[in-house]
Amino acid sequence: MNLNVVAQAAHSVYSPWVIDPLGGPEPRWVDAGPVDSFGWWQPTADELGIESGRRSEEVSRVLLVPAGTACGDKDRWTIPGDGTFEQVGGPQDNSRGPFGMQTPLIVYLKTVEG
Repeated sequence: MNLNVVAQAAHSVYSPWVIDPLGGPEPRWVDAGPVDSFGWWQPTADELGIESGRRSEEVSRVLLVPAGTACGDKDRWTIPGDGTFEQVGGPQDNSRGPFGMQTPLIVYLKTVEG
């Protein structure tokens, strides 16, 4: 793992409830502002803590954000100097162990095309 330190990442929340002029759902992202970050890295296949399959193959970045950060599937993240990515699934919270440690949330990201 080669951790790249970044102080903040821009976060936009996915909003699937917007209807386009033809009556269909239109994806939109609402700017939620900057989120403090502990850093990010490009994962190898054995580093991914999610089920194998198509969604795990899409993951191109892992971002560490503070516990309690509200984020979810399809949210957009912009990492300064690296680009814009879409979140894959919910964040992984590893702070619920028996030792009461506050650990960062792990957010899996895929590259946004287009």
